[in-house]
Amino acid sequence: MNIEPIEAQSLEKVVYLNIKNRIISLEIPPEETLNINSLAASLNVSITPVRGALQLLEREDLIRRIHNKGFFVAPMTKLDSEYVYEMRLSLELLALERAIANVDQMVLKNLVMEMRELLELHDKSPTSLPYELDYSLHDLIIASCRNPYLQHTYERLMANIQRYRNVIRKYSPPDDMNWVRSELEQHIQIGELILKGDLENAKELLARHIKHLISIVSDKLSSITFPIPATKE
Repeated sequence: MNIEPIEAQSLEKVVYLNIKNRIISLEIPPEETLNINSLAASLNVSITPVRGALQLLEREDLIRRIHNKGFFVAPMTKLDSEYVYEMRLSLELLALERAIANVDQMVLKNLVMEMRELLELHDKSPTSLPYELDYSLHDLIIASCRNPYLQHTYERLMANIQRYRNVIRKYSPPDDMNWVRSELEQHIQIGELILKGDLENAKELLARHIKHLISIVSDKLSSITFPIPATKE
């Protein structure tokens, strides 16, 4: 059995994470052709770890490969976003059924309290709300379901969820915090329902929350033509 040296495996992982993060952030836009030699030169590595990294990204549905044409970043369409978020909805509802009895109550209480404090501060002095906090409740639900197969499937889906999430982030006006605020308010309500053990209402609100995200992403995609030039933060 042939086993790659640890150094080679580590280099491939570094290259993989570099390219993955650039795709998720939309720095490398959808449908962009990925030239192995150009990527290797820009990262100052040989083509071997780049080829291995692209194969990993292909398994995660972040890139596609056409025979005799090479690799390109997976397109982002309204239909594809619906597929991604339908999977997310199914997985999170299933996770919630298991998580509601297993979630760390203190961790969840602290998270709800943190979100409430952020909203109160925002009302007193309107400032940007942290996008990253949007993932916290969803991550806690997935972590608390204790189903490794569900968690692995969700982890693979997460890269595409983040990619569509960044469409909202990048193409919303800088001062438009209404959608972030609305999501935080829904997260607080969902968190409180979980703390009460109210599974049915928590599931209903979670479903409405994710379906609302689908509509926001669809609206943004309808006004964007890909590929687009990368934008700087």
